[in-house]
Amino acid sequence: DTLTLIPQYNQHNEDVYVKSINGIPYELKTKSKEKFQKSVILWGGISYQGLFPKKSPIFIDEWLKLIRLEGDDRHKKMYFIGDRYAQFIPDTVAEKGAEELGDLQNFLFQDDQDRKQRMQVALDDAKRIFINRIEPIDCAAKPADVWLIKSVWGSLKEKLRGREYTQIEQLKTDIKKEQNKFSISLCQRMIDKMPARLKLVIDQGGNQIRKD
Repeated sequence: DTLTLIPQYNQHNEDVYVKSINGIPYELKTKSKEKFQKSVILWGGISYQGLFPKKSPIFIDEWLKLIRLEGDDRHKKMYFIGDRYAQFIPDTVAEKGAEELGDLQNFLFQDDQDRKQRMQVALDDAKRIFINRIEPIDCAAKPADVWLIKSVWGSLKEKLRGREYTQIEQLKTDIKKEQNKFSISLCQRMIDKMPARLKLVIDQGGNQIRKD
């Protein structure tokens, strides 16, 4: 999921009304504006043993820096696309999973339906590593209802709502602090509610539900 550094404002509302151009403060005249809003992309999961990874979600920007080839232009933006996600699964997800959760064959893996997760190169790596998994074609179309990690990301965003940061590292620090408040027992209660949530979705003909 993605969390932004600062709240997003409607640029059409950013107007200054004055009687004379001389009345516009210098700092407003010279204020710079970024073309793209700064944000961080997170990767994480939820299990009966708690959130995974335990201490912090994986910050994709940091992982992309680790895999940047020597001699590559450091100013060139790297994107988290399908082939990189296919590399991310064995290099990071499987490694951390085995370290924190144990034998991966004892777990049922479910990924979301983002385009990069559904590319064949990524699907092949997931099949190779996770024997037990839910295929994307069998996943719910409305993940907010039945994908618990979406509830975790939603809770994080709600807790951080209204806070403003000047540095990405400040945002990451608060994300880690809030994630650590998710206890194992809370994760277990969320998972235990899944049968009832699935029944609600079925009873409503697949329409979105709002009940937590």
